Order: sequence, then C-alpha cells, then structure tokens
Amino acid sequence: MLTQTDRARVKKLLGMLGSDFAGERDNAASLLNAMAKRFKMTLPELCGAEARPAPPQQPPPQPKQPPPPKPQKAEFSVIGDLGFVLRECSQALSQWELNFCESIQARYQDDDDLSEKQMAKAKAIIVKVAGIMSRRTG
Repeated sequence: MLTQTDRARVKKLLGMLGSDFAGERDNAASLLNAMAKRFKMTLPELCGAEARPAPPQQPPPQPKQPPPPKPQKAEFSVIGDLGFVLRECSQALSQWELNFCESIQARYQDDDDLSEKQMAKAKAIIVKVAGIMSRRTG
C-alpha cells in the first residue's frame, strides 16, 4: 500500500518523464521501476495508484413529478371579506381599522400570507362589522 509520501514521489517522477534531458528521464524511469518492484506492482499499477479513482456513477435522473395540485381556496377568505367591509361598511370602522384593512388589501393576495396577529385582527374587524350588520337587518 502506498503512503501519501510514496504517491507524491510517484507523481513527481511521472512529471520528470517529460523532461527535455535524457538523463533525467532515464533516472525517473529507473526510480519508478525500483518502486514498482519494492511494492510488488507493475509500472501501470504503480502509476494507476497515483491516479484519482473514477468518480462514482450518478444514478440516472428521476423523471420530474408534476407539482402537487394547489389546495382549493375556500369560497370565503378573510382578505376577501375585508374587501367587502371596505366597500360596504367602511363607516363602521375606526380610522385605524380602515387603514389596517386598506393596507392588508394592498399588500396581500392570500390569507396564508397574513401573520397570526394580522389574521386575528382582521377576523375581529369582520366579526365587529357582521355584528353591526345583523343588528341593522334584524
């Protein structure tokens, strides 16, 4: 088994085989041959021991699965209900509630985009307006 030092030496000697000087090439070949005998290897085995192992084969790519269907949205949404509140009942809101509803309508498209606090406040406004509307009609 070659040590890291032995591998480095093989690498250097293999580099010397490309030298422009015949004596240097002969010396490198002789030293490589001696190393191969010492490790009871052939020259190709010794030179192959320096080479990096082939990278492991990658499994073939799996065919892409279609994305899961998006869940259907509920018929009613908090953001949609806030739109109704703004259109039909804005006079029942305080200035802060009005600004909050307008901000939510302008920034968000989906109920899932709201934080828990925003969702809770939006629902509270809807309940408040629903209570006012039921008293008017009832």
